[in-house]
Amino acid sequence: MSYKIEQIEGIGPHFGARLVAAGVQTSDDLLNRTASADARQQLAMATGLSTVQLTTWRHQADLMRISGIGSEYGQLLEAAGIETVRELARREPENIVNLLDRVNEQKQLTRQVPPLKTVSKWVDQARHIEAVLTH
Repeated sequence: MSYKIEQIEGIGPHFGARLVAAGVQTSDDLLNRTASADARQQLAMATGLSTVQLTTWRHQADLMRISGIGSEYGQLLEAAGIETVRELARREPENIVNLLDRVNEQKQLTRQVPPLKTVSKWVDQARHIEAVLTH
């Protein structure tokens, strides 16, 4: 599923306008336009954004391809070191929930951590979806 670029955590209208002006209107556009280090550098130059920002948003866009992972849970997963669909697919759901609990206790990123049943569905989806990012 593709989202409007402003729906990715941290982009908002200001940065969204820069990305749209460069032809990046959706999360899928962002994934395609940041597929390589050279592509990220070119987009950074075209938008005045840093490659670090673009990489962070790229990770968020990748995780948001999983049903139920929006910007809030995507941010929590990334804070826990799970930055891509591929990384999510490699993990055990129980371990993810425990990790998210610890990270959220420290950083207070979400009102609640997703339950094991939800995380299990995410991992199952991640194992059956094409990986577009390796890191």
